[in-house]
Amino acid sequence: MDLLPLFLTSAKLLGVSILAYIGYLVYILIILPYQKRKFYSKYNNVCMNPDFKPPMYDMSVLESLHDQNKYKWGIYLEYADKGKDIHITQFGYKTIFDLMSADAFDDFDKQIPEKIDKYTDLQELSFGKTFFGAVMHQPTNKSWHKRKTAFTKGIGLNFSSRYISLMLEHSKICMDKWNVGDKIDFIPEINNLTLGVIASILMGKDFNEKMKPINYTHLDGREEVIDFYTIFPRLGKDLMAAMQIPYNLLFPTLIRNNILHVNKVNYKNILAFRQALKDFLKASTDEESCYKQILKDNPDYDSEELFNDLQGFLFDGYETLSDTFCTTLYFLNKAPEAHKKIQEELKKLGFEQNEKLIESITYERLNELEYLMMVIKESLRIDPPLARSMHFYAKEKLSICGVPLEKDAIISMCFIARHYDPKQWHNPYKYIPERFDPESEYYFIPGEEKKAREARSYVPFSYAVRKCPAVTFAYLELKAVLTYYLSRFEYEVDQDLLDNESIRYGVLSHFPLNITIKKKYC
Repeated sequence: MDLLPLFLTSAKLLGVSILAYIGYLVYILIILPYQKRKFYSKYNNVCMNPDFKPPMYDMSVLESLHDQNKYKWGIYLEYADKGKDIHITQFGYKTIFDLMSADAFDDFDKQIPEKIDKYTDLQELSFGKTFFGAVMHQPTNKSWHKRKTAFTKGIGLNFSSRYISLMLEHSKICMDKWNVGDKIDFIPEINNLTLGVIASILMGKDFNEKMKPINYTHLDGREEVIDFYTIFPRLGKDLMAAMQIPYNLLFPTLIRNNILHVNKVNYKNILAFRQALKDFLKASTDEESCYKQILKDNPDYDSEELFNDLQGFLFDGYETLSDTFCTTLYFLNKAPEAHKKIQEELKKLGFEQNEKLIESITYERLNELEYLMMVIKESLRIDPPLARSMHFYAKEKLSICGVPLEKDAIISMCFIARHYDPKQWHNPYKYIPERFDPESEYYFIPGEEKKAREARSYVPFSYAVRKCPAVTFAYLELKAVLTYYLSRFEYEVDQDLLDNESIRYGVLSHFPLNITIKKKYC
C-alpha cells in the first residue's frame, strides 16, 4: 500500500491547522485588542495605556514598574485625577474594564446581579483552585445569599469579639522574642501571626497543636515535609507565579485542566494542602471554632461548601490583614505626629505598658480608640489590600456611563482610583488620619464647605452587594493587634524604605518592611 498520498494529505492538514491556529493567536492577541482600542478611544471618559505592546500589554507595564522598584498598581494612580469613568486594561487577550469614578460605581451597583455578576471562571485559576466553589466566587443568587448570610453571622461581631484573647495570645507568642536592637523582617512575622490567628479562630484553637506537616513537591520532583506556616505562603507564591507564565496567561485552560508540569505539581500540592486541613478538622476538639459553630447553627450548610468558604477567607483574610499592619507601621513612621497621637490615646485610655496589658485590651475599650480607628481607615485608603476588585462580567450587552460593553465583557472596580480622587480627598498622597474625624477640615471634600465625601470614595472592602462579609472581623483584629504592638514597642523603619515614596504593601507588593526595635516596654 502506497502511504505517500496519505502522508502528504496529513501533512497538508497539519500545516493548515498550524496556520489556522497562528491566525487565531494573531487575531485574539493583536487584531482584536487593536480594534477595541480604536473603538473605545472615541469615548472621552475612557482612558488606556497609550503604548500598544502586544502580546502582554499592561502586564509588561506592571513588570516594568516592579523593575523600577515602584508600586505595581501605580499604573492606575496616574489616571485617578483625570476625571475618567473607565480605564481599559489589557492582559494578553483579556480586556478588563476598570471602573474608576463614583458614577461608574453607581451604574455598576444598579445592574448587579441582573446584568452584571461575578466572573466565576477565576475560581479555577490561581488561588481559586485551592478553595474551588467558595462563596466569594459564586454567582449572586439565592444559594449565594444564604451561604453568605450564614458565613457572615459566623465570623461577625457576635462571634469574633470573644476571640480577642486568642488574637492577643498569638501576638504575645510572636512578639515576646523581639528585643531592643533587633532588626525584624516584619512581613513574614506578621504573616505568620495573622495566619495563626485566623486559622485558629476559623478552624480550632488547637490548630498549632494538631495540624500535621504537609508533603510538598518541588518542580524538580523533590519532596519535602513542611509545616503549615511554610507551605501556605509558598503555595500562594507558586500559584501566582504560574499565572504570570506567558503560556498560562494566554491559555488559562492549561491551569484549569492541570496541563504541563508546573500546573500538575501545583495541583498535587493543593490536594495535599486541602487534605491536611480536612484531617485537622476531624481531629480538632474545639467546639467553639467558626467551622463547628456555623455547621451547628446551619444544619443544611454543606460541610464541603463551608470548608471551601473558610479556606477562601483564610487565603484572602490573612494577607489583607498583614498587608494593612505593614502599611500602618510604615506610614506611622513617616507621619510621627500621627504616631504620637496614638501613643497619647493609648495612655489616656489606660492601656498598661506592663504585664497587665493583655487584661486591659477588651472589646469595649478597643471601641474607645477613636484615633486608632482613623489610622486604620487611612491605612486602608492610602494602600488598600486589593487595588481592584475580583472580576465581574456582563451577562448581556449594557452600558456604564454611556460606554457600551459587549456581553461577557470583564469588569473590575478600581478601589485605588477612588481612594486617590483629588475631588474627594485633600492631598490624597499624604497620610492624614484626620480625614476620618468629623471635626476636621480634612473630613470634607476640597473646595466645599462642610460637604461630605461620596460613599463610593472609600471602598477598601469592595462595594455594593458583593462587599466583603468580614469587615467587622477585620477591624477588630487590626485594632487588637495594633493596640498590643504599639503599647509594647517603639520602632524605626529602615530609612531607605521611608525615602521611597512609591512603597505600598497591598497584595502582590514586592517591598520588604525592615524595622528595628528601639524600646520594649513589657
